[in-house]
Amino acid sequence: MFSPAYTRTLLGRGTLPNNSVVSSGLHVVSQIPFDELPAGFHIMGPLNCSENPGLQCVHNDVRIDGTLTLSHCRFLRSIGENLYVELDCDLTDCPSLLTIGDNFHVGGDLNLSDCNPAIQLPQVGFVGQDLILPLAYDMAGLPANIKIGGGTMVSDSV
Repeated sequence: MFSPAYTRTLLGRGTLPNNSVVSSGLHVVSQIPFDELPAGFHIMGPLNCSENPGLQCVHNDVRIDGTLTLSHCRFLRSIGENLYVELDCDLTDCPSLLTIGDNFHVGGDLNLSDCNPAIQLPQVGFVGQDLILPLAYDMAGLPANIKIGGGTMVSDSV
């Protein structure tokens, strides 16, 4: 189990090992760019990596026991399978994001406003509250096996 300060150092060096566990919430400022969240990454609290200039990938089996904020990560391309976010997941203004893997779970809102409207959502997933999609998203392409507890809407920045 790593402390938040040590985790920030390892992320910045690109050396955070798979299956790492962080003992509490983590805020990684944009001055500590990193390009991926490793497989099996587990944060026991919220994770805020908004405006990260290098983040490109969130690997499989990432668990966030709180909110996940990756807004304005302009080069984020993919989120792997089995993403678990206990509360809200904010992915606004991630225009390069094209895929979210199967079996995702977001306990609160999933906000994808200002993302690429061609984003491929997983065939199986759960959103406990509202699913907010990019303005030009084709609602006919919304997979049938995504369970949504609240509403589904398209929006630019909310």
